[in-house]
Amino acid sequence: MTATEKLRRLLDERGVEHRDATPDILHDVTNWVTRAWLADGRWFQAIETQKGDLTLELYGYSPAQAIDATLGRGTCHDLAETPKYRDKTEFKCSECGYEYSAVGGFGCDYGDEPDFRYCPNCGRRCVG
Repeated sequence: MTATEKLRRLLDERGVEHRDATPDILHDVTNWVTRAWLADGRWFQAIETQKGDLTLELYGYSPAQAIDATLGRGTCHDLAETPKYRDKTEFKCSECGYEYSAVGGFGCDYGDEPDFRYCPNCGRRCVG
């Protein structure tokens, strides 16, 4: 199985749509966009080299976004001392120190409570 075939299989397993092309005899090309970057027109392209490995190209990314996209933003923990329940209104990121509180109704728009699966400041995935 080639590197391109493995990449496409992994994208399929994750439900990521991709566009596949073989522009010439030497290279297979796979393009894909993650949902998070779709609205901004950012996308990835992988080109299989003659050696059988992949070259990854990122389009429309800043340097910080390129690091996030390839290495990940990491994880954090919620340090707020409020109970964990569905409509949680306080959050404190263990990594960047960002704090959020909707006490007294501040910070909530139209009655929607924030979603703290990710830190709103640094973007790390909150694991607890």
